[in-house]
Amino acid sequence: MALYWYVVHVYSGFEHKVKRSLEEKISSYAYPEKFGDILVPTETVVELVKGEKKESSRKFYPGYILVRMDLDDETWHLVNSTAKVTGFLGGRDKPVPIPDSEAEEIISRIESGKLKPQPKFNFETGDEIKRSSRVIECRSYLRAQQARQGSAGCICIRPDE
Repeated sequence: MALYWYVVHVYSGFEHKVKRSLEEKISSYAYPEKFGDILVPTETVVELVKGEKKESSRKFYPGYILVRMDLDDETWHLVNSTAKVTGFLGGRDKPVPIPDSEAEEIISRIESGKLKPQPKFNFETGDEIKRSSRVIECRSYLRAQQARQGSAGCICIRPDE
């Protein structure tokens, strides 16, 4: 019995709920060994909220989860009959598993996101930004970051008053 990674399409915003529901169904299933891991592809992002550094979680494939399983008619039906699941990606009747290399890439992205949070927004030199009407202040966090980066990494924008 070989376990392969399959992509399951679910209602957007219900990925974690579907994961919990599937785990409950699998625990009461006659052959739980036909299932492996269930992953919701997320990464940790850092943003500044009111001058404070805040970490949050962001899904990089919203509406999809990864299920490692041995696909047969029973396991296909168990996953497909779960609430908020719309089906498998890659075929209606006989879905195609994703390559292990692609699954490993997604897993490594999840793990690296936990170890080293990504900034919520990435700006590069020359990018256009839209200025809001309120004053954006450089707080101590930004000043410390400027000092570390030689003041090339941060900008402070003040709209015309």
